[in-house]
Amino acid sequence: MPSSAVVSSGNEVDLGWLDYVDYLLDDPSIKVILGFVEGLSGRHRLVEVAHKAARLRKPIAVAKMGRSEVGRRAAAAHTGSDTGSEIAYAESFRTLGILRVDDADDLPDVAVSSSFGQLPRGRRAPTHLGPSHLGH
Repeated sequence: MPSSAVVSSGNEVDLGWLDYVDYLLDDPSIKVILGFVEGLSGRHRLVEVAHKAARLRKPIAVAKMGRSEVGRRAAAAHTGSDTGSEIAYAESFRTLGILRVDDADDLPDVAVSSSFGQLPRGRRAPTHLGPSHLGH
């Protein structure tokens, strides 16, 4: 699968994942944004970037790590990241139309399926995709 950009945001001292997404959304060669994230800083920034992606009809799919207590501890040990409230992330992603996958291994499947036509719309569009939804 061809890709236009791969970014590792590290410990995000200066720039965060959402800053990179905002920048990459302006690139016409990029059709889908995939993210493997531990945490996102700033709900306002998340809303802003998600709305921009929606206007540009570029889906965002995220594998959000640190969902369990063990995962939260691992993220904190790895980058010092506070992974935040799982309930808040789930609700934010759902209301903002950000597709969520259970595992980073599912992200390429989302990229391929998103590149083949119209994005899902309406109240019955999926907002959480796991292996059972992707034909695994």
